[in-house]
Amino acid sequence: MLSVLGLYSWNKQGNDIEVLRKRQDFDVVVFGGVALMRLSSFHPRRAFTMVELVFVVIVIGILASIALPRFSNTVEKSRIMEAVNILATLRDAQELYRQEKGAYTAVLDNLDVTIAAPANFAMPTVAAADPIASIVRNAGGYQYTLTIDADGTVSCGGTVNPANICATLGCAGGTCN
Repeated sequence: MLSVLGLYSWNKQGNDIEVLRKRQDFDVVVFGGVALMRLSSFHPRRAFTMVELVFVVIVIGILASIALPRFSNTVEKSRIMEAVNILATLRDAQELYRQEKGAYTAVLDNLDVTIAAPANFAMPTVAAADPIASIVRNAGGYQYTLTIDADGTVSCGGTVNPANICATLGCAGGTCN
């Protein structure tokens, strides 16, 4: 075993050409008993550099900042659909009540409908005039009121937080239809 300045080592085996262990960026080649060094054409790395890791973290952060608001708005839109379905049911029940009694009722128990407690909203309320039913969301950082008129128009309003949530959720101008 021969060594050159302690950086490279090789075994001499007669006059054969022999490439020995790579040390840093060089190969050591023995040719006719003479040690020659050459640059490696390929130097495998074992780890990522700090710059590469920081770059990956930044890219993931940018993608997350784009995707998370879209995801949370999609979830909130599905919650609005829950409320719109409840309001549509109440509108239909109010219409039946009006056909039987001649006017809308302001008492939920007078309607021939059972509304289970909504998962994401307060219990709905009914009124004898437009809007004939309403439901309030005041949870998860969202605060708004959805109402339905006798003609079936669903509107978003009341104390709205965040300020643009109705428009973001597809209720442009306050109307969700």
